[in-house]
Amino acid sequence: MVEILIAVDHTLLRENLVRLLSSNLPEVVCGEAENFSTVMGQLHKKNWNLLILDLNMPERNGLEIIKEVKTVRPEIRSLF
Repeated sequence: MVEILIAVDHTLLRENLVRLLSSNLPEVVCGEAENFSTVMGQLHKKNWNLLILDLNMPERNGLEIIKEVKTVRPEIRSLF
């Protein structure tokens, strides 16, 4: 099983990415985050394999978020 965290602040885009991945790849489990706080909270809940991150996020931009993510989970793969 592959676990992907999708961090996008636009609800429609985030939900459609989850739907697209989940419906076409049954072995994929998706999580969602809409801001920095949610990303960090999700990182502590599950051992995500991949983070799909929007660079334009509220609270902090994507580059700042990825720096924080790498301090908590240095092994996580990221896609911007």
